[in-house]
Amino acid sequence: MKKESLGLDVHERLVSVFEEWSDPDYWDNPSQRELLKQIRKNLLSEVGAAWKKFIENGENSESVGG
Repeated sequence: MKKESLGLDVHERLVSVFEEWSDPDYWDNPSQRELLKQIRKNLLSEVGAAWKKFIENGENSESVGG
């Protein structure tokens, strides 16, 4: 079985989102602290939803649980 890490993919996406949401061309950017809190909240929500979908679709083995 080939082992792959999602960490680098997640990191690249987080960097991209941060850069998009902190674009200085927009006047209504939140503070960096608020932006990081929002990105973290979104990340946890999206990972939770992906995990739920993964488990519900039976794309797991008996050794994987939720």
